[in-house]
Amino acid sequence: MDSIEHKPVVRCERCDRETDEYVLNLTPDNITSFICWTCQERDDKNYT
Repeated sequence: MDSIEHKPVVRCERCDRETDEYVLNLTPDNITSFICWTCQERDDKNYT
């Protein structure tokens, strides 16, 4: 009953942490970047 699809582990481009909880960003010129949830939360809250 394990039908959950797991995302591959990637390295965050901001904090260099390996994680499977991330946001995939795609720029207009087709460059992908991986940002972990922690860094994304900090960005959403305007922390530096």
